[in-house]
Amino acid sequence: MISRAVKSHWKLVWRTFNKAVKVTLQDIKQSVKAVFYSAKKSDYLSQQRTLFRRLERYEGREG
Repeated sequence: MISRAVKSHWKLVWRTFNKAVKVTLQDIKQSVKAVFYSAKKSDYLSQQRTLFRRLERYEGREG
């Protein structure tokens, strides 16, 4: 038969492990969101640059 001390110890270990996994998953999700946002922002800026260059060519200001 397992003593109460051992049971409570393993409960504490299990809770701590679950909390660590939860925090790690939240960090990973946050990092993924940041990467996607950065890529989206970069793509938007690239599109704006391309549009500006096309407008310059159209207006004959390319130097």
